[in-house]
Amino acid sequence: ATIHRRGFQFHRSHITMADAALPLRPFMAVFLTFLLTTLPLHHASPSQAANYIVHMDRSAMPRAFSDHRAWFAATLSAAAVADDPLDDDASGLPHLIYAYDHAIHGFSARLSPSQLEQLKRSRGFLHAHEEFPVELDTTYTQDFMGLNKASGIWPETHYGEGAIIGVVDTGVWPESQSYRDAGMGAVPSRWRGACEFGDNFTSSLCNRKLIGARGFNRGIIAEDPNVTFSDNSPRDDDGHGTHTSSTAAGNWVSGASYYGYGAGTARGAAPRAHLAVYKVLWTEGATEADVLAGIDGAISDGVDVVSLSMRSGGRPLYDNPIAIAAFAAMEKGIFVATTAGNRGPDFTSLRQGIPWALTVGASTTDRRFAGEVVLGDGTVIHGGSVYTGNPASTKQLPLSLVVDCQNQTLLKQSRNRVVVCGGVADEENWFVLENTVRPARLRGAIFVAEGYNIPGFSRLDFPAAVVDPKDGKRLRSYATRSSHPTATLRFRKTVFGIRPAPEVARYSSRGPSRSCPYVVKPDLVAPGTQVMAAYVPSRDNGNPFSVLQGTSMACPH
Repeated sequence: ATIHRRGFQFHRSHITMADAALPLRPFMAVFLTFLLTTLPLHHASPSQAANYIVHMDRSAMPRAFSDHRAWFAATLSAAAVADDPLDDDASGLPHLIYAYDHAIHGFSARLSPSQLEQLKRSRGFLHAHEEFPVELDTTYTQDFMGLNKASGIWPETHYGEGAIIGVVDTGVWPESQSYRDAGMGAVPSRWRGACEFGDNFTSSLCNRKLIGARGFNRGIIAEDPNVTFSDNSPRDDDGHGTHTSSTAAGNWVSGASYYGYGAGTARGAAPRAHLAVYKVLWTEGATEADVLAGIDGAISDGVDVVSLSMRSGGRPLYDNPIAIAAFAAMEKGIFVATTAGNRGPDFTSLRQGIPWALTVGASTTDRRFAGEVVLGDGTVIHGGSVYTGNPASTKQLPLSLVVDCQNQTLLKQSRNRVVVCGGVADEENWFVLENTVRPARLRGAIFVAEGYNIPGFSRLDFPAAVVDPKDGKRLRSYATRSSHPTATLRFRKTVFGIRPAPEVARYSSRGPSRSCPYVVKPDLVAPGTQVMAAYVPSRDNGNPFSVLQGTSMACPH
């Protein structure tokens, strides 16, 4: 998940798919057979029905069936009858959610544990696994990576011209300037996708930049038939998908900034590439069945790249539908990029080390969005801050060292002061401090991060800044030696030249991957900290850009 939403998980999206029957690819059959004969099967919870991904050997389809969808439906019905021959209640029958053509050979269905056991006896059955929760794991980052218009990889590759990048995520906000098609070439003739209609979304919103937009939510509907979607369309109502897709291939947008931070020209890593967006993660939830349908659609539509800024559990490769779908895409010559995850810095915290996909960790850059701490003696200290409001005062205010910033009584006594709080040791400690200091309504706060990643604590909704231990000592020294210490805070500063840079971000998951420890992961790191890119305006007080961080932001680079 991106860092600004801790522990955000989707636990629970109506799109038809092609029904052409395809024979089981020989190499895929060997691959699955190897995995299934060397590893134990995963069993579902016996308590209730759940969504399952089912792999089938299509070469076993009886000649009586004209296509695989009819065979799958008949197989499910037969499993239900064998499970309870006297049950006439149609509501208890297993429900076919999707039939997959490319990502895997098989289907997804909602099954009870006993129906699953009957299905395992069916002709052509290979494997089934229960779904796991799916987790969501700018103006300068391209400059920091050495990309420029004059020479190097950008002009040599024509800025990605002609490539089609498929982003499987939360959808797209098509009105963003990052999706303008000025300067874009014609849509490649190999493109077979579509721009679908839906709530607040029409095909006219697509163009030569945004050439495809589709939504998949049948898996959510299978879990909750009464679900109501806020936007049953490819429109992004979260912001994550808009941010990642514009980071990958957003067009040049001059005059971009986030409330004055990072002012400059926004553009994606491949600004002349075409974008196809597949909405599989919804505010109402997400399922692996829908994620798999999105990847299946991307393969069918003819993308060159699939970007997956998400992960789904730490499981063996044979039991991970995203890993298997990535293998199918790789067979088709499609490049797949995934995230390392945001559970660092411990070793083996990386849970999705797919050998045949690029796994991307997150790094810092030498840029920091800052708040300036100006002391009474004229000393200026740059602290991390993305505070978007106005400072409580532009004048020097009394500065106090607060021993315990979790003590509301002490904070209330310092209400008209700028306070210095120490002891920011980890993420959990930080959120406790932040939620204690915010309601105190101080004139300003300075947090001392004890060796932690300062940018991770910089998105603030009250006047404050975060400094490192070295600057924390300078603050304490000034406050103790001065008879009347004062300070003021100034915001909307962008500082360059921070050293060392790049560094692996503390939150970025480290390898080796438990699912495949003999393959070194992650493969590389890319800018993932304080990345500015297009966003859903309604999610951030009308601002068309936002600053996020996480390996989700690194992956599209």
